[in-house]
Amino acid sequence: MNNELQEISFKKLIHSILQMWWLILIFVIVGCSTTYIMTNLYIPETYLASTTLFIGKDTDIASSISMSDLQLDSKLVLDYRELLRTKLVTREVIDELGLNMNYLTMVDRLDVETLSESRFVTVTYIDTNPERAAQIANKLSETLVIRAQDIVGVDNIQIVDYADIPRYKEGPNVIINLVLAGMVAVLTALIVIFIIHKLDNRLRTKEDIEKLIGLSVLSEIPKFKGR
Repeated sequence: MNNELQEISFKKLIHSILQMWWLILIFVIVGCSTTYIMTNLYIPETYLASTTLFIGKDTDIASSISMSDLQLDSKLVLDYRELLRTKLVTREVIDELGLNMNYLTMVDRLDVETLSESRFVTVTYIDTNPERAAQIANKLSETLVIRAQDIVGVDNIQIVDYADIPRYKEGPNVIINLVLAGMVAVLTALIVIFIIHKLDNRLRTKEDIEKLIGLSVLSEIPKFKGR
């Protein structure tokens, strides 16, 4: 009996969702429209510039590189990554370029990654100005090379590729934002429909009457069309 009631309730919920499709459509239109306007008017475009560095000994003989050297260079990658995020490096870059920002802002926009667990490291920086993004990425790498010699005491890092001025924006991604807004709108509409369905205690069918009084309906008065 309980399974039958649950099945009836589930069918009623599905029926309510199908009947209130217009509510889902309204939520999707409003959500996507709002997201589109907010993305284009209030979220600034960002550009990503990156430089490539190599960490290793300056040697032309591959056989001279021992396993201990490779392990040491791998550890230095982590050291250089943290060194690049320090106040020493970031504030020096800010002062030399005359930037109007604090070091926390620069660290938030900065990222350092290794390429496929190799000794190649990419330094990326995101900014609303493409020229400034490339300028900061290059200056960060140059400052890292200098400070690495002073602090770590190992002269084994060099810049392989300098950052070019990015031609295409990194974000915001309007399509992804619209898809996420549509999914959230549909979920919100379904929650609203579910709440309306649970609060609706009107008797619509004989199953509702049987569920309420616990007795079976013996007969029904048919509904005829016309007078």
